[in-house]
Amino acid sequence: MTAALLWALACTDAEALKRAPLPDLEAGPPLGLPDITVRGILFIEVDTLRRDRLAQYGYPTDLLPSFAERSWHQINGHSATSAWTLPSVSSLFSSLEPARHGTLAHLEPGIPTHPFASPSWPAELGASGWTTGLFTGNRWFSENSGLSPIFQTVIRKPKEETGQANLAALLPDLIAWLDGIPEEQNFYAHLQPMDMHDPYNPPPADITDVSGGEPLPFHVGAEGLARRHFESYWHEATTDDERHEIERGAALLYDAQIPGLDRALAELMAELDSRGLLDEILVVFSADHGEMLGDNGIGDFGHGIRWHQAEAQLPLLLLGPGIEPGVSDCLSMNIDIWPTIVSMIGVPPLSDIDGIDLREACRASVRGSVWDSDVILDVHGVASTDSALNRTCRSGRDRGTPLGDDADATERTRAEKLVDGEQLVSLLGQAYADIVTEKPQAECGD
Repeated sequence: MTAALLWALACTDAEALKRAPLPDLEAGPPLGLPDITVRGILFIEVDTLRRDRLAQYGYPTDLLPSFAERSWHQINGHSATSAWTLPSVSSLFSSLEPARHGTLAHLEPGIPTHPFASPSWPAELGASGWTTGLFTGNRWFSENSGLSPIFQTVIRKPKEETGQANLAALLPDLIAWLDGIPEEQNFYAHLQPMDMHDPYNPPPADITDVSGGEPLPFHVGAEGLARRHFESYWHEATTDDERHEIERGAALLYDAQIPGLDRALAELMAELDSRGLLDEILVVFSADHGEMLGDNGIGDFGHGIRWHQAEAQLPLLLLGPGIEPGVSDCLSMNIDIWPTIVSMIGVPPLSDIDGIDLREACRASVRGSVWDSDVILDVHGVASTDSALNRTCRSGRDRGTPLGDDADATERTRAEKLVDGEQLVSLLGQAYADIVTEKPQAECGD
């Protein structure tokens, strides 16, 4: 065992490092999806949406009722390559595992150490004559990250500017863009709203409806609550009952964001219906990663933490001409989505990719394709300022981010705990020396 790995284990709680096991699920037969002819593709990738919050995936409360009315084909067993947007979306767009596309870490917010530069499906479609557009509230779709230049049109409206209803704010631009595309023109629109991302700030009426009127164990101010608030409340609690209340409250507040998302999705589907587009396009519905809501009992909230099933498992639903409604069990990862789509619509695939066509086979495992070790947790892992290593290097309740007056200073302190290049190579087992351009030394302790 390498010295770096021994160092990592010495700094962390072994039980805390264990990922939650994914549910037992056979690989499943290849997806019986047909060849289809479509004018366009609409990919709805809801940032930070947990799969288990959809009634289709067993949630007892249907928080997306208008969305569920559609005749989706649901795929069980789908996971992300990472529990963080930057590597996950880079994997989606390139069908490469993070170890190969290399877009992992960040030393400054919004600026990765290795910007995305791999061949991508959006760029390939654009080069083939398709019109492509990105509509997002996510700051990682930027010139700095290398993700926005792969689209011809980019509309970015951060949640910090739009408020909670991020999808609703993006819809006018998306609809206007669709209306401006000639009828004979193929198009691909990628929509990534941030409604589910923190800060959680749903309308009070939605909080009341979802909670059944039960009071929350904390006050929700005008700016909502973020992961650091829940972590601080949890670590300041003195009893298990108090900690369970924080977990319950965070889950209720997270859930209360979904009705607003559903209203905006209903508006979107109605707009598509009125234009006859639902008879002409393939709609893909998924997420980039999920969200921890204290699920593992050690005070973890947010994402980019442990590749826990709450972060890793994603919904995957398809709607389009010729696609029969139903449910398929098929182990898959987000690197497999585009190889399957282009197989269905007859577009040549990218070469030398890690993703597979799920119409030919499902995966035997979704864990082994990411890590061979249960010790290493998240694909962007130790390189991120929100990584498992940085977060667990502080022991016990000290892991919670304090709610000091200067939250930015806290984040800068986290950034200073980035592991150096040699540790990154050792821990990830990949040749990442050319990715990490700066090597601040990580140390245990305060």
